[in-house]
Formats: sequence, C-alpha cells, structure tokens
Amino acid sequence: MKQLKNSAIGLLSHFTSRNNDCGGYWALGLIVSQGLGTGIIDLLNGEGSGLLREPKLKGVVDHICRRFRKIQINPDDLVKTVIFIEVLPQAQISKRSNRLIEHSVTCKCELLGIDNRLYTANSTIWASPHDPTVDMKSIRDIEAS
Repeated sequence: MKQLKNSAIGLLSHFTSRNNDCGGYWALGLIVSQGLGTGIIDLLNGEGSGLLREPKLKGVVDHICRRFRKIQINPDDLVKTVIFIEVLPQAQISKRSNRLIEHSVTCKCELLGIDNRLYTANSTIWASPHDPTVDMKSIRDIEAS
C-alpha cells in the first residue's frame, strides 16, 4: 500500500501548492480569507465542513476532489479520505516580499485503508487572506485583457 502513502503526499503537495488556484486566485489565500478555524474536506464524498462549508470555497473543494478521483485508487480500498485544515493567527514578515504574512495554515491528508493502516502527509504553510487591493489580478482577468 505504498501507493496510498504516495497519494497522500501528492494530494497534499498539490493542495498546498501556489499553483492550486480557484478562479485564478491561490486556494489557501481564499481559505484564509474566510477567517480562523478548522475545516475538513471529505475526498470520498466531495464535501467540505467547517471553514470549507462556505459557498465561496466550493470550487476549492471540488478541485481537490477531482484531483483525488484521478488517482488510480479503488475507493473500495479506503475507509476514510480527508484533508484537515487549521488556520491559526501567527504573523511573520516575508523575507521575499517584505509583507506581513498573517496566518499559519496547517494541513494534513489522511487516507485510511481497509487494512486499517493510516497513511498521512503533513504541511504547514504561511498565508495571508486574499486581498484584491494588494494581490495581482486573477490570471483569468489578465488573460482576458
């Protein structure tokens, strides 16, 4: 079941990547914009809870669930597949942009196989809420002009 461990790592890497966008904006920035707290994405059922229940984040949840379905794993081999997200208020100055980064976002992907083995991947990312007055335009807005 090494494939499940690799899948957990791959899913979380994709989810936390700066290339994971929703409507042209970074998905984690959009999640942080919803405030502090926790959220869970159930990858088997395609549902978000907590912070991820917001209608604005439906695209984020749908995107990672589509990514999960593309992995060649038989859903019958899994008991539970979730991504946990916790947004905490911890500020630091970005060395790259010299901007204040307001939150740490802890993410964890868990895949529980029918063999009762839990395969996990963890990541902590620094993020600020999406702010259209500071951030670049959506890539889709740029392409349209």
